[in-house]
Amino acid sequence: MDSRIVVRLSTEEKDALIEISSDLKLTLSSYIREKLLGGNLENNYLVFINNELKQYTEGQVFTLKELLGKHWKYLSKYERRHLLNIVIEEIEEEEIELDLYKVTKKGKYKFIKSKDSYYINKIISEYIERD
Repeated sequence: MDSRIVVRLSTEEKDALIEISSDLKLTLSSYIREKLLGGNLENNYLVFINNELKQYTEGQVFTLKELLGKHWKYLSKYERRHLLNIVIEEIEEEEIELDLYKVTKKGKYKFIKSKDSYYINKIISEYIERD
């Protein structure tokens, strides 16, 4: 049996959520359902991140917060940390055109857009071993 939950949102909140759900290739209803029921939006966010990366140039440095833009505001602290871990796993598996650039003293991660990070790192390590 279906039942409904009514949520009151301001026009600005509704517009922002519609835009976010659209970015993730979801309807507003399905986005809210996933968020409320603890659904898995990982794949949606990975597709979104890959699409956003197309706007960055090779070698450009940025944070996950900058990459996600307005989405960052609508993610909980746990979701942010989880998404960061997923992105790092994708980097390790070379499934995404990113590399970890550095971790600041405050623990913030900075990334760099890089297509051939594995090969570049391999060449550098071979060069260092020769010396």
